[in-house]
Amino acid sequence: MSDILNSATYYKYHDYEFYSKLLKSINIDTVESNDIEIFIKSQEKIENLQSNILYNCKLVKGYFEKINEISSSNGKKGCKYINYMIKRQDGGMYTANNKNMFMYLQDFVNNYISDPNKYRYTCKIEDIERNEFKKIDDLYTIYYLYSSIAESADSKTQDSKICDDYKRLINAYNDLLKSIILNADKYLHNELNYMRCLIENNGWKLSSQCKTLLPVLLENIISPDYYEKCNKLKRSEYKENPFIIYEGAYSGKIFSYNSNKYLIITTVLVTLTVVAFFWYFYKFREFWNKLHLRVQRKIRKTMNENDQQCQYIIY
Repeated sequence: MSDILNSATYYKYHDYEFYSKLLKSINIDTVESNDIEIFIKSQEKIENLQSNILYNCKLVKGYFEKINEISSSNGKKGCKYINYMIKRQDGGMYTANNKNMFMYLQDFVNNYISDPNKYRYTCKIEDIERNEFKKIDDLYTIYYLYSSIAESADSKTQDSKICDDYKRLINAYNDLLKSIILNADKYLHNELNYMRCLIENNGWKLSSQCKTLLPVLLENIISPDYYEKCNKLKRSEYKENPFIIYEGAYSGKIFSYNSNKYLIITTVLVTLTVVAFFWYFYKFREFWNKLHLRVQRKIRKTMNENDQQCQYIIY
């Protein structure tokens, strides 16, 4: 890959979420494997990796088939995620002909996506320079941990697991923050600032739930415009507002931004209910008073008529 880092080098959090969950959703049992088996037969001395190659190739093929089905998806972005996942296989077990899983998957995928009948987007699986990959992997580890905590909170997982994951998240963030060079890593820093904003405003309230002392986010190397951008993010009304993605029943999970909104809505509804009650009470009382006066008039009228009849009989 190019040594020049830019805004497209790193996935944004929600892009990572989308493509990682897409890959997890693949059922390899439904993926047709004739072309994969032909590819495997064309390779030499792969006995110790054959089953793993078959599994991973079916997973990747199923992923690309999903990308093709989603008209709104960005094919190049989808390709970049597979590039990252395949690179994670680098350095593993080697076959007798000195090739590892990354090399086999790279060959299969580049052959597969070169056929426009199979993949309708243009992309290429490339090697990623070691230092660049480490930063990408460290950032995506933060994404993964944050997502795991949110999902655990949503499913009411025990607090102990959430607390352990939260410690790992903060430590991973701090370690990556300490390693970056401001000018060279400004795009990485932007994504770290975004995650910091999510972490600081998630409303999980773990400090009161976790039994051990939790680590805190480092305060150094915060961008001058961080608070302005974070406040803008919190005020965002977009559908993909990160502060409303993981709403649910977990008591300490709903974000503070939404808590304020829900408090206002609740207050308005309670006020309307109280006003409606007193209005109906007032109307009922008014109706009762009118009914009471009408009954009294009828009684008086009846008494007067009886009095007149009595006078007529006497005289």
